[in-house]
Amino acid sequence: MNMMEVSDSEVNGNVGQVPISRKRKLDDRVDTEDSSAVATPSAAMPKLKVILANVLGDHLSEEDYFEKQQWLKFNREPWELVEQIWKETSANRISVIHQKDESTISSTLLDWPILEHANGYSLINIDFTTMFGTSAKFYLKWNMNKESIKRLMMERIKDKTWKNVLKSVYPENSGGEDAVLLYLLPLLLKPKKFALPLKKNTFWKPSKDDMQEAFVILVQNAEDVPVTISRKQEKLSQMSLSMQPFVILQGKDLLNIAHCYVVLNDILYGFDSPLKAIENCFKVFHVAHARYPFECESVWLFIQKYFFEIETEWDKTVSDVGELISDIISYNIDEISD
Repeated sequence: MNMMEVSDSEVNGNVGQVPISRKRKLDDRVDTEDSSAVATPSAAMPKLKVILANVLGDHLSEEDYFEKQQWLKFNREPWELVEQIWKETSANRISVIHQKDESTISSTLLDWPILEHANGYSLINIDFTTMFGTSAKFYLKWNMNKESIKRLMMERIKDKTWKNVLKSVYPENSGGEDAVLLYLLPLLLKPKKFALPLKKNTFWKPSKDDMQEAFVILVQNAEDVPVTISRKQEKLSQMSLSMQPFVILQGKDLLNIAHCYVVLNDILYGFDSPLKAIENCFKVFHVAHARYPFECESVWLFIQKYFFEIETEWDKTVSDVGELISDIISYNIDEISD
């Protein structure tokens, strides 16, 4: 597998990319069966409608927007000018993408093929910043809550293998610790049954393994990456499901990760840490206005609401997401009391 890599110093997000598969439609949408309320401090969260309204003043005229969009379709350098024009068109692009209840990764890439460039992910970062500001809060809250999450996992995960892995995690190996906690995060939430698109009266309740694989997949060797993606696409295709963005960690084990990737259609973005991969996968969903994978939707909702503190009008309400947030807050209070 040929892969272009970009260092952290070269572009925000440490991004590389390589075509690995055909573009696939990503707009299958069916409600999950859980409709109970999520207990989150919504009043403190940025509402997306408000955010979109705030960027309206930065809109270009339709003529200027079209002209700059065409320039971006056919020019890749100088990159400083690419980023400048991308930023100038950010508000228009966000509004266009969010005019629908849900957009697709494929349509976004079709309209903006420059995102397939090796440095394209820096452009996604620009649009996310336009919408929500920096993601510093994500890192701050993750580091503040890791110990509580680990304690919850030790209590609730019954598998002895994973318990032993958790016991072997130590803060000095922050990358390994993050990899383990992120990989096991789906095990703190419940799979949800949902209707399969294009298959009338057919439902699927993913297993815990399905939840994990829709969120993060661990492979040992670099050559396993394209094979894993191909198998995943085939499995989802059989159920009339599209492949949503997800993370692949490649290494001997979770404590020794060599490479971290975000899989986005036929693009593979590389990052230098598991946490950066999760952060930037999350950004893709919101910049492209694409749905979370059905199998692990609750995991992404938890990350969105608790770590990024973002609320949108499209959010579904999932009871165990609110319960998990409450449990973590309770653990944090107990630690302060101790």
